[in-house]
Amino acid sequence: MLTLILMLACAGSKAGGDSAAVGDGGGLVDGGADGGGADGGGADGGGTDGGGTDGGGADGGGADGGGADSGGGDSGGAAKVTVAWSDTAGIFLQQLGDGGPLTVTNARTLATVKLSPDGALVVASDGLDAYTSEVYNAVTGANTRGLPGRPIGWADATTVVVVEGSAASQGPVSAIDVMTGVETVLLSDTGTTFLDGPKALHDGQLVIGRLDSGSGSSRLLTVDVATATRTGELDQPGQCAPSWTRDGRVVWVGSFADGHLHVAPADLSSQTQLSLGGRLPNVNLGWWTADNQVLVVVPETGMTSGSIDTFYAVDVDADTVRSLSAWTDLGLLAGNVRISDDATRVLYEQGTELWVSDADGAAASRVVSGTGGIQSFDW
Repeated sequence: MLTLILMLACAGSKAGGDSAAVGDGGGLVDGGADGGGADGGGADGGGTDGGGTDGGGADGGGADGGGADSGGGDSGGAAKVTVAWSDTAGIFLQQLGDGGPLTVTNARTLATVKLSPDGALVVASDGLDAYTSEVYNAVTGANTRGLPGRPIGWADATTVVVVEGSAASQGPVSAIDVMTGVETVLLSDTGTTFLDGPKALHDGQLVIGRLDSGSGSSRLLTVDVATATRTGELDQPGQCAPSWTRDGRVVWVGSFADGHLHVAPADLSSQTQLSLGGRLPNVNLGWWTADNQVLVVVPETGMTSGSIDTFYAVDVDADTVRSLSAWTDLGLLAGNVRISDDATRVLYEQGTELWVSDADGAAASRVVSGTGGIQSFDW
């Protein structure tokens, strides 16, 4: 998993900063104990690393529990929550609270999976580093349409944004209506590399980095998907994968030498470098807390395979951070976390298992176990 994060890390140069307050507490609602800091760059939160042993067909990941509190559960007649993931056995779908059988949609393995905002559809790449995708009904698992490109995510309930081409030569970036198959080119660049963060799409807006292979710098671009209109551009040293904040601003981690968190308005007309009390994040997770703060990760022992990822919530207006000690104590790595849209629950991977818990780490329950090396998951 860490390998995928490092592939999209930033590399370049800039200078760094001042001090900031650190709160107290543990989860997404409360603050946490003061953490350390380490130099780093920026990266896509991305999916988790593949590998491991074969889960074995329909039994690749056995659903745990049953009844209302399986996998964190739903109560009071709340709508079911669908979880999608891929591993070395295929692509799987499960509704939390069912405790029922998993649906194996096909034999494609190590795919990137993205659920639609309404949970009705899932788009999945055709495998690791594949630049073709398929759309499935998230309830029945039925294949509804094939798409060109690697999925970035959903602009709305029926529109998928993809990067076409190949891993070695990417482009263009297009929006595809999965009901009609109509494709609209958003960025016509070809033969390049695009860097998309975990929250590259928000309220129908795309933010993405386009790498200049000659200089090694990135140009950040914002695009209105519905009108295919480019709304902002900003040159940024290093290979930067930006994400949206909940209130419609752009946030990214600078280059390895810079290592700071940056924030800009949607039109990218200016930018602010945050100091975060000297804590230099190597990953901007892009996910949001209940009070609209952005999650980042600081590797306490450096950018190594044995580092411990320490989670922080960042107030981008006050330039303050608070440690999420409950997450850090779980020993999670940056790409192993997905937060619900209302920031009340967390889906995370530990080894070959998926777990769900409250935002503060309480009421943890296993969703699935025994999978064969989880590559990607979403809800």
